[in-house]
Amino acid sequence: YESALRLADTPYVDAEEDVAKITLLLARLDAMAGEPAAARETLDAIAGAFADYLDQPEAWVYHHAVAALALTEQRWADALDATARARAQALAGRGVSNARLVLMGYERALALVGQAREGVDGASEAVEAMREAYDGLVRWAGATHPLAMAARHELIALGAVPPRR
Repeated sequence: YESALRLADTPYVDAEEDVAKITLLLARLDAMAGEPAAARETLDAIAGAFADYLDQPEAWVYHHAVAALALTEQRWADALDATARARAQALAGRGVSNARLVLMGYERALALVGQAREGVDGASEAVEAMREAYDGLVRWAGATHPLAMAARHELIALGAVPPRR
């Protein structure tokens, strides 16, 4: 992604949108790597530069990155809101992959599990969401994919053992 950003100095159609998307993917990586301050700085810069566009379908990438940061910071309600917004915008637009939708489902499930562990109502909803996420991950990448295995582990921890695959 950083190499792609260096190429962004070459003008081309949709360069601004592509640079924003690559930057947001870097913010997701920062959040997932345990560097929330870097992720927040990037997200704040994008929000400031593209504030008028954050309600557009193409802005799902921004909300997807916000969800990753909220999950890292264990802000479950914020993660749920950002994931719902990202999914709705992605479905309203063009070009979102099935893999990305599966990942959004997994992130939603993680937020629901986080809430359930903190005593917020919704343990059964968390289990159901994690089952759906697990099934989607298995269909997309197979049962041995790290995210599918992580979803399976979450189900076991919730006392809802998934079927062996």
